[in-house]
Amino acid sequence: MIKKSPPPPDEDVLEVPRSWRRHLHPRRGGHPGPKTEISGTPEAEIVAPYTAAIETALSHARTDPALAAAAREHLAGKADPLGAAVVAVVPESETHSGEATVRFLDAWITTYGLPFAVRAFVERVGVASGSAYGTGRGGVVALDAPSFNEYQLGDAAKRLRTVLAGADEAAYREAVEVLAGLRTTPMRRMIAAYLVPTELDWVAECCALPEHTVPRELLLRSLGSPEHLKILGAAARISVSDCYSIANLVTLAEGVGPAIAPFMAEAFDHHHDSAPRRKGLLEALGRLPSDEAFRLMLARCGNTHMRAALRDTMRRFPVRAVRVLATAAAAGDATAGELLADHLRSGAVPVPPDLPAEARAVVEKLTAADGRVPEASAGDLPRLLIDPPWARTQPKRKPVVVKGLAVPERQDVVWEPGERDAWLATPIADPGGGGVTIHAVRPTAAVDPTWEKRIANIRAGVVLHPVERELYWQGAMLAKGPEELVRPALREWRPADWNQRGLGTRNAWSPDHWLRPIIARFGLDALPVALSFARARPARGAGLLLPFLDAEVAEAMPGWLLRVAGAREPASAWFARHGRAALPYLLPAALGKAGRARTAAEYALHFVAGGEGEDAVVDAARPHGEQAVAAVKSVLSGDPEDLVPRKKVPEATGVNAEALPQVLLRGGERALPVPAVRHLLTLLAMSASGEPEPGLDGVLDACDERSLAAFGWALFRGWREDGAAPKDAWRFTVLGLLGDDEVVRALVPLIRAWPGEGGHHHAVRGLDVLARIGTDLALRELHAISQKARYKGLKQRAQEKIEEIAAARGLTPEQLGDRLVPDFGLDAAGTLVLDYGPRRFAAGFDETLRPYVLDENGGWRADPPKPGVRDDPALAPAAHRRYMDLKKDVRAIAGLQLRRLELAMTTGRRWTPDEFTAFFVRHPLVWHIARRLVWLAEHGGTATAFRLAEDRTCADVTDTAVTLPDGAAIGIAHPLHLADALDDWSGVFADYEITQPFPQLGRVVHALTEEEKAGGRLARFEKATVPFGNVLGLERRGWHRGPVDSDGGIDCMVRPVADRRYVVVTLATGLYAGDVRASGDQTFEAVWIGADPAPEHFSHLSPEGGPYRFGELDPVTASEVIADLEEATSR
Repeated sequence: MIKKSPPPPDEDVLEVPRSWRRHLHPRRGGHPGPKTEISGTPEAEIVAPYTAAIETALSHARTDPALAAAAREHLAGKADPLGAAVVAVVPESETHSGEATVRFLDAWITTYGLPFAVRAFVERVGVASGSAYGTGRGGVVALDAPSFNEYQLGDAAKRLRTVLAGADEAAYREAVEVLAGLRTTPMRRMIAAYLVPTELDWVAECCALPEHTVPRELLLRSLGSPEHLKILGAAARISVSDCYSIANLVTLAEGVGPAIAPFMAEAFDHHHDSAPRRKGLLEALGRLPSDEAFRLMLARCGNTHMRAALRDTMRRFPVRAVRVLATAAAAGDATAGELLADHLRSGAVPVPPDLPAEARAVVEKLTAADGRVPEASAGDLPRLLIDPPWARTQPKRKPVVVKGLAVPERQDVVWEPGERDAWLATPIADPGGGGVTIHAVRPTAAVDPTWEKRIANIRAGVVLHPVERELYWQGAMLAKGPEELVRPALREWRPADWNQRGLGTRNAWSPDHWLRPIIARFGLDALPVALSFARARPARGAGLLLPFLDAEVAEAMPGWLLRVAGAREPASAWFARHGRAALPYLLPAALGKAGRARTAAEYALHFVAGGEGEDAVVDAARPHGEQAVAAVKSVLSGDPEDLVPRKKVPEATGVNAEALPQVLLRGGERALPVPAVRHLLTLLAMSASGEPEPGLDGVLDACDERSLAAFGWALFRGWREDGAAPKDAWRFTVLGLLGDDEVVRALVPLIRAWPGEGGHHHAVRGLDVLARIGTDLALRELHAISQKARYKGLKQRAQEKIEEIAAARGLTPEQLGDRLVPDFGLDAAGTLVLDYGPRRFAAGFDETLRPYVLDENGGWRADPPKPGVRDDPALAPAAHRRYMDLKKDVRAIAGLQLRRLELAMTTGRRWTPDEFTAFFVRHPLVWHIARRLVWLAEHGGTATAFRLAEDRTCADVTDTAVTLPDGAAIGIAHPLHLADALDDWSGVFADYEITQPFPQLGRVVHALTEEEKAGGRLARFEKATVPFGNVLGLERRGWHRGPVDSDGGIDCMVRPVADRRYVVVTLATGLYAGDVRASGDQTFEAVWIGADPAPEHFSHLSPEGGPYRFGELDPVTASEVIADLEEATSR
């Protein structure tokens, strides 16, 4: 049964939060404004510092004599409101602030009383400094058309209004009478209405005045009735400037009430682009206690900010939420139904007794359909969700300290078989005369003056050229320099800054690459600098210390093992390598005084015991006596998890556990009880951004995967609807732990759209989520973004993510891409049977992967027919839907696969026979492309062209079977590879009516001239004017944009070519990274060939120099470069 109860009375009353008080301009009988304490400073004390300035102003020729006389009478002791106002002008204009006015107002109240202060303030509005420079030295004048200086008078006006609102009845009525006699001009009428807005007729008179007659802010802050809005008419609309002050909005809400809702909603429509304006409008609109205000918010909840505010309003007005949402849902509003379902799940929500029957039926249906699964008993739950460690008191034990233990002085370098040679052969960035190349450096034996000076400068920190400041340059010199010079230099060389370019990435420019050959060459002499880097960047440098058995290394490794997630893997490898030999280095700290070092060393003892056995650890202590043995046994008797530092537990996750979908245990028959869900939320909040908390995997394994995914998506959706606060971003990243393929499908469109909505940081976080989900679909979508995305920044980050994932699997990004092509459930023949019951169809694919359908008689159709009355009512609709889903899914990847394979042809990519068979011959989808191409098998210095026949065997141009030899390199043939056989192959494809997926046999080929082969420039394309769209079109052909300079410009396009060479097109005027479409046409200033391992470093290379020649390129690469530039320069 639905609980029935009358709506609580406060849902029809505006509740003003404390946060509004300092902004609110209060009114008598309304909500309190800011707390006001009247200062007791006498007026004479305020005046004293300005006596001379006041006299100068009063004596000034520009000062009205009547004003001067009133001021002198006031100063002489005869209280005069006008005189008091004139005196106040001078200190105000001298200090250029409104603080003096506030001090005078307090003095007037305490000295002369509230009625005097009211009169004096009204008089003050009508006088001002006569100086062009705004100081009292220019005299004091009466204003012909008084204006209200908000800067000087605003605080005092609000203060006086606040005092009047809280005054006793007699004082208030006396002040009203005083103001009634002062209402002689439009400005004075406005000041009076503002100070006592309960005089609704006075406010109405001001509303009827012509626009711009009175200060708008005073008018808005005076409104107190819906009738005032009617009088204002169009002027009641809230303008952009009205929204800048939250005081205007909250005072309007408090004064006018729910009638202001339509105006605020309209203002939101026009002015929500600014965060301060948006926040103020939503704060005020969301607190208005009316169904109309709620409906206006519901109508706009497609906006994420409005949706977040609406959820707050639902919590504030739970009964109203049921009434309005149920009524809207009954009328067909799906969003209202979704919000209502969430609202009903959030707890016991009273249902209004007057709810219409249609709306009540919606509530009853949602309540009945909730289908809550019974909660599991404590015995069925993972222990971590019953008694989590953060809810327990950590055990304290007194450590046994063994004094006098010393760390061994012995140092050693322990290499795995082949490891030292592999480190020596590490490719690093090697600067040379013509640029930078990536290769394994060869040590120089000869000592000459150049090397002596170079190494001496490195030791002394002397920089003769900017590039010598780069650590990669210094590292390369030390890696290949003469041993007798480098070895002593290493003992002293300590870079002061490990944060230079390249140090944040894992590539040939970073220390974790170029320190490897240095360590392999110089062993223990390289240890100090390796330690320096590892201490600065443990996650990057800990692996460099693997060979070293040393006291300082042994001191650092336990802390990294215990506390540094990024260094935990290399630290584990270090202990695995050195094992028992490391124990003597650990015991002094593990049995020493309590502290971080002891805790880490104890944890390391547990770790070694896990691999070597506890007896090995105890035996290592025996040389130090029985006390040490007993102490080690005591350490090992403890739980190593008690040594793990506890993350800060979120005080509150900000999530209503009852409103979330249930998390089911495996089997789906029982669900986590709410207390366990709260523990799960805490566990997820601590695990989302870093390494998962110990035990989380076990908790997730005990739960149903689909319910976890739904739970995670609800968390994420709620986070977005609540405003996507950065502090709660764990509710997004947790999708990486809980998400499944359905989450991936829902998330990817958001990731692609976010950068265009100012949410690049959300999109990047979404890429991390996809990588962490890690399913085939998640990685396919991540790979697709890395290949094609509207926004360059997103595409680049996706490429970096794919590189990381590929490297972790020992693959290149291209090899990972091969493995991510889906088969979509096609059969071995690459077709899909559509079973309609009495009839069947077979779906196939053409050369561009467009699907088509063949009926049982072989008739071709673009799509299967819609199910008819004679078809099976269950099978036919399912089959039709399956085909349409397949068509949509294949369309999403078809273009990517075609571009990928064309690029493989133009760049000369090769596969092994096993890879070729798995990814092309046997793949049910890619097969449709592969069989329409000519392939090349290279082996033993010969190349054999072949195609894939219908039976998936290989055949040459004469249809003779071809066997692929082991060790062959398989690639897509370029026309230049086929030479004289090109026409024969074209004839074969014509005879078999094979249409190719992209130009191959008919591809236009190009050649370099002899002059171009001998040079490093392609002058034929230089000075060409190229539309910016054509420049960007190069990216589809394997080019990428150069670095963004400090002015936000991109001055080149870059294409990697064979043998670590890059073709560079220098652009003028360059592309503007912030808005590429605004860049306009470009001029190809220079087209040249150079060498550099990473595109972000092209800026230091010159097109004028370098030893590289276009003739070094193979004919295929040269032809494709020319083809790319021909296409770009053809308008």
